Amino acid sequence: MSEIELPSAPLEGRYVLGRPLGRGAYGQVVEAHDRVLARKVAVKLYDHPDAGAALREARAMAIVDHPNVVRVHGAGLTPRGAPYVVMDHVDGPDLRALAARAPRGRGERIGILRGILDGLEAIHDAGLTHGDVKPANVLLDHDGRPRLTDFGLVQRASDWTSQKRVAGSPAYMAPERATVRVEPALASRVDLYAFGVLTFQLLTGALPFDAAERDAMVREHLFRPAPRPTLLAPDLGPALDALVLGCLAKDPRQRLPTAAQARTLLDRIAPHPARLLLVDDDEDFRAVTRRFLERAFPGLDVVEAGSVQAARSALAETSFDAILSDFSLPDGTAEGLARIGAKQAPFFVMSGIAGPPQWSTLAPLGARNLLPKPVSPSALVDQLRSALVRPAAA
Repeated sequence: MSEIELPSAPLEGRYVLGRPLGRGAYGQVVEAHDRVLARKVAVKLYDHPDAGAALREARAMAIVDHPNVVRVHGAGLTPRGAPYVVMDHVDGPDLRALAARAPRGRGERIGILRGILDGLEAIHDAGLTHGDVKPANVLLDHDGRPRLTDFGLVQRASDWTSQKRVAGSPAYMAPERATVRVEPALASRVDLYAFGVLTFQLLTGALPFDAAERDAMVREHLFRPAPRPTLLAPDLGPALDALVLGCLAKDPRQRLPTAAQARTLLDRIAPHPARLLLVDDDEDFRAVTRRFLERAFPGLDVVEAGSVQAARSALAETSFDAILSDFSLPDGTAEGLARIGAKQAPFFVMSGIAGPPQWSTLAPLGARNLLPKPVSPSALVDQLRSALVRPAAA
């Protein structure tokens, strides 16, 4: 699919278009600079002339004001008459890379799934159905917070009666969507079905249904019973089966009815106690930090390592929900450890000497933050909370 030719002049004399951020079935998203408010935004440029579709998407996004949903700031037409929508710029990746990795450190993933449900609840409360929930349409901001985006297939409940064609992503498509038989009163359950697929994928590392061709994938969703996710993730317990199988019921009447009820089951999932890998060659510092973190996060399992090699051995033996490492270690630096550790769990670095040059190397490797030593206790807790705090059981 070819790239859209970008206008050379600022849109509305205000939005200066920059590098491409991605594209979907209906258009391309580019980074832009808002000259009026001096901030980054994202602009979706449609590659078809249906200004009405763009306006419907913009209006749908504008109805929903929630921290887990990308906000819209405006819409219009380019000088050539192509529609566009201006929205939040989310400075982070989508969920595809995380979904493709082995699910080590599931605490963070459960937190992401909870944020997605919160966003879906806000969308459904506004009388809308997202219609295309999948990893590519969930962005992670710099705090790791999920943000639902791409409302290209959004529908009001009443609009489903006029649906005439199959639209959506086959791997996440509800059976009634594939057969064009969505009942308006049950329309939000299309999103809950897709959420069930996404939950299975993030917490087991596999899709519940898998086929090479689109038609074969659709048949899997229509006729094959959903597998129990605990066959692949037995440590997560029966609540995971109840959540996923409740979302993946073929008949929408038998499916979990609301995002709130799905969240109740999600909050009952109990993986291993939160586990942190603490890497520092100073034994006294490790002891003090360990005691502090165990008080700050009751039940936390802290595993200590005094070198890069010891940390690598620990990572090979077990999974962690977060890694906290000193920058300078006897047998190397946190850069070498980040190449492995940041792929497995949120990776935080502490240092009394490292600065912007070192961070410019660590950030591309996936490190979350560089904390100056002596580390502020409140700052340390704030940084680690999203990775280590478990939702309260209902």
